[in-house]
Amino acid sequence: MTTPFLSTEAALAQNTSSIASFWNSMQKGTIPVKKGLHCFYAYAIPKHAKHAVFVCQGRIEAAHKYQELLWELYQNGYAVFTLDHLGQGSSSRLSQDPHLGYIDDFQDYVDCLAQFFAHEAMQPFKDNIIMLAHSMGGAIASLFLAQYPKHCKAAFLSAPMFAIHTHGKPMWLVKYLAIAMCKLGLAKSYALGQGPYAPVAFELNELSHSQIRYENFRALYRLHPQLQLGGISYGWLSAALEAMAKIAELTLTLPIHIVSAQEDTIVNSKSHPCITARWPNTSVHSVPNAKHELLFEQDVIRTEVMTRFYSFAATVCSEDTGS
Repeated sequence: MTTPFLSTEAALAQNTSSIASFWNSMQKGTIPVKKGLHCFYAYAIPKHAKHAVFVCQGRIEAAHKYQELLWELYQNGYAVFTLDHLGQGSSSRLSQDPHLGYIDDFQDYVDCLAQFFAHEAMQPFKDNIIMLAHSMGGAIASLFLAQYPKHCKAAFLSAPMFAIHTHGKPMWLVKYLAIAMCKLGLAKSYALGQGPYAPVAFELNELSHSQIRYENFRALYRLHPQLQLGGISYGWLSAALEAMAKIAELTLTLPIHIVSAQEDTIVNSKSHPCITARWPNTSVHSVPNAKHELLFEQDVIRTEVMTRFYSFAATVCSEDTGS
């Protein structure tokens, strides 16, 4: 395997214009989904690309946020594709409150992915797509791959949402509250302790140790306020709990590598080895001193994660030629 190009914090400032130029050159558009709604997509295909990476985003995220990663992958010869999930990013919102995190059923996310995977631009890579998914995207990807096992060659999951931290509240109470509030007609109300988008100072954030990457993310959302998404609704919580229960019963057989963040306070990383114990081709690695957003962490962490990704991808892709 040739040494992959890795984006670094030190070079981010000088590469800003190159990344922005790449982003502006990407093909962008929307696909119609259900009931007149649409999902935003972006993709770029380098010359002679043989393999593609589909970036499956986490909650509150958008294609715009992944500019650095998409650019890096492209520099390494991969065609890159991503889709803003329904209800966030530049895709249709599902509530009159654009900051409310809402979904009726995670199957809606899966259906949107399935529609995009039928896009003509993805067809040349239909046997050579690697799923790169983060957090909620890892949950969506797992459900998607269970239903469409031939759509991806392999999957690399960053801090997948197989279980969430309830911060001291018993899980039975969280489940009961979500179900009860939905039955009371409050599915599109903010869950307890949640509210509209409110950026957290770097010093208090639970997402990343990288100040430049974290502050770039917040600056981007200030510049494009339409991307801002706040807390979860009872409807989203109920749908997420149901999705995670389904994932606990899955058996995925394609090659999968999971990277867990040791300091994760968003998803419960202890669930990763437990749930994947019966996934025959899955490996799990816990990254020391890492917060939740492994793909946006400081270099000492992100470099390890991305090096693992490129090594995993090279191994999977080498199976094409037997090399």
